[in-house]
Amino acid sequence: MSGRNWLAFGSGVGVEIGERHLEVTAVQVRPGGARVLGSLTIPNYEATPAAEWGAQYREFAKKFGVQHVAVMVLLRRRDVILRQVAMPGVADKDLDSAVGFQLETLHPFKESDVIASWARLRKTGGKKSSD
Repeated sequence: MSGRNWLAFGSGVGVEIGERHLEVTAVQVRPGGARVLGSLTIPNYEATPAAEWGAQYREFAKKFGVQHVAVMVLLRRRDVILRQVAMPGVADKDLDSAVGFQLETLHPFKESDVIASWARLRKTGGKKSSD
């Protein structure tokens, strides 16, 4: 067993957003490998109040002792938009505002339905802030 395997300890939760249901899986990782602790299917989640299926998830997480871990969510491809936006001459300190200003033109969804994130792909010659 390599030294790297000895560092493999932890637990995690993954959620797959399907067409009609959520698939939740809790996993434990140990030097000997990964083991599925349990899984949960939440049917018809879009028509069910979030508080209801949230309570189901909380119960599941508590049962397997993973209520403290971050959750990885796998979105459906149709629910994700990736855009590259050129921002020549925008200083690093102004990027957040500049992207936010452009955001509404980059997707077809209602603003209340959008969660956005951005990252600079590489240095593009933008002006450095002097702060």
